Amino acid sequence: MRQSPTKKFFLILACFLYSCTNQNIEKTAISLQSPSNEKAEEVIYSPDGLWVAKRFIGQSSINLDRIEIQNISGSVVWNIPFEGVILEADGEVWVEIPKQGEEWKGEPNPSIYIFEWSHDSQYLYFNYRLFADGYQPLMDKYDLQRINVTTGVIEKVLSGTGRMDFMFSPNQEYLVFTRRQDVPRQIIIRKTSDGTEQSISSPEWDKDAEIGGFDWSPYQNNILRFLTFSEDWEQIQVYTLDIQDTSIQLNYEFWRDEFYLDSWTPNNALRYITFPAKEITEINIAMPTPNIIGTATLTSTP
Repeated sequence: MRQSPTKKFFLILACFLYSCTNQNIEKTAISLQSPSNEKAEEVIYSPDGLWVAKRFIGQSSINLDRIEIQNISGSVVWNIPFEGVILEADGEVWVEIPKQGEEWKGEPNPSIYIFEWSHDSQYLYFNYRLFADGYQPLMDKYDLQRINVTTGVIEKVLSGTGRMDFMFSPNQEYLVFTRRQDVPRQIIIRKTSDGTEQSISSPEWDKDAEIGGFDWSPYQNNILRFLTFSEDWEQIQVYTLDIQDTSIQLNYEFWRDEFYLDSWTPNNALRYITFPAKEITEINIAMPTPNIIGTATLTSTP
């Protein structure tokens, strides 16, 4: 349906206001009423079931990436376009994101991603992310933001610039994050109820270290796994962090192409599978000694 000139003007104006993506100012998403006929790349319902967030991506040469928020009747309440700039750790412009529908110029082409809903369904968290050729950095996320689904106001959740990694605790009581701008490297634990923060660092984490790959244990809510990596080391270190006493423990380290992390097991151990032999190794985080338990095999399901 063709838009009227007046409506088109205000949509363009709203896009312009939203394009200041890295400023610590509040923004408002665009309100649209016509749902898209495109197939969504990702669909996530709010915990109360009254909202649904859908992520759409376009062809790589054209910027059509966006998030739509629809209400229970299927009407689009908010449209969050992907445009503006992404800043490097030093505050300089790293990537200029063209306006919706315009062509990309150069590489890389990051995109917008749904992060998660708040447990009270009041906010949708979203961020930008870049998938690299070859080894994926542990810090590969940018600009964690949230939109108030009632008002459409968007605000930046984490201060700072450059590549980051972040994750909420399962109950969203804590937000744990790392930033490439921080030298020496550190893990910051923010209590979401009052914004207070604690930081954890180690002499082993130099200015080139990547810290990320956060993963909470599903069997012990206060335990978080994270990884560190540096091109100088060529090894991945696996740590666990106890959120209650902020203690960290190095559990295991391996060559980057030797293992991949598979899952947590019910006994609160970490399971690894080797390349290419598919040998399974479990490491109990309380007493981190590798225990080879067998070899992974493929099974068919009826």
